[in-house]
This record gives sequence, C-alpha cells and structure tokens, in this order.
Amino acid sequence: MAAPSEGAKFTVIPLRISPRSSVCRQLFVKQHRVRDPDPQRPQDRTLFVLNLPPYINQECVHRLFSQCGPVTSVELQEKPGPSTKSKDQKSKFFSRPLAQGFQVAYVVFKSSAAVKHAVSLKAQKPWVLTTAQHPLRTGLQKWAEDYYSSITDPRDLQDHIDQFMEQHDREQAEVPGVQREGGLVLGLGGWGEDKECS
Repeated sequence: MAAPSEGAKFTVIPLRISPRSSVCRQLFVKQHRVRDPDPQRPQDRTLFVLNLPPYINQECVHRLFSQCGPVTSVELQEKPGPSTKSKDQKSKFFSRPLAQGFQVAYVVFKSSAAVKHAVSLKAQKPWVLTTAQHPLRTGLQKWAEDYYSSITDPRDLQDHIDQFMEQHDREQAEVPGVQREGGLVLGLGGWGEDKECS
C-alpha cells in the first residue's frame, strides 16, 4: 500500500511482526474526520488507521493501541467507509468472509486524550505484533487455521436451523387472525379460497 499524501497529516507508527524481525512495516494514523458523523465512531475519540497487514486481528489492534489509552472498540474493514458491522447478525454460519489483503481500522478510545496521544507519537522504536504472551498466527499456519474454521459442522448447522424454526413457530403462534390445522398455517381466507384480481 502506498503512503498517504503529505497533506493528509498522518502519523507514522513503525511495526514489526516479532522482536527478532528485520522487516519493519508502517501504520499510518490520524484522527477520524467525516462530514456525516457516525454515533459509533465519535470523531473526537476515533482513530483512523491505514496499512494494517492481512494477518492482524481485532484483538491485536486493541492491544497495540491500548498503549495510547483505554480502547472501547476496534473495527477492521477492507477499505475506508461507513461501518460494515451488522447490528443484529442473525447467524454465525452466514458471516462476511475475512479480508484477504491490507486493511483499515477504526479504533474508538474511551477519551479524546488517547487519540491526541496516538497522533502525536514521534519517531520511536517499532511496536511488536507478536510476543510470547500474545502469539499471532501468520503465513501457512494462519491460512490453514482460517480454512478449517470456515468448514461448517452439519450437526451445528442443523441445531441452529431447528432453534430458528422453533422461534419462528412461536412468533407465528402469537399472530392474531391466523388459522391453523394440524400445525399448518392456513392464512386468513383458508385453503382454496381464491381472491379476485382487479
């Protein structure tokens, strides 16, 4: 990913995978500013982060930026834009696929002072992604783990479907004016009653 333009006023944070790594990446951060404010991303408390490697996860971003102050939420996306978080995700079986390339993040802090601290960081020693206490999977190990976690267990899926249908049947039982016969919903007019089309 190319570096943002100078006029954008990003702060650069160096980043290494491990303390022994010779390769140093760069994160670009600035205070989140948009014309149409989002209540989930208060502008005075939200940090916008570019150039996050594909192997980084929310927990890791949360841990890294907690160095600047208490973090209340982290949202990773493939590209900048409105929140893609579903307010009421119906099922764990039908979630969005994980991002495959570099990502952006919106880090919401508890206080605006933490955002100011993050954007005022000067040249420093690189932040380290993986430690003995917080290992981060990368490369083939991560790809294999992502693949195996994407395989759905048919029994879990069937249990989920059964629970969903039980809930649906309970909700339908509470709908007034619906006739039932042997567990089947007949509708307001009953079977075989045709309505004229106008």
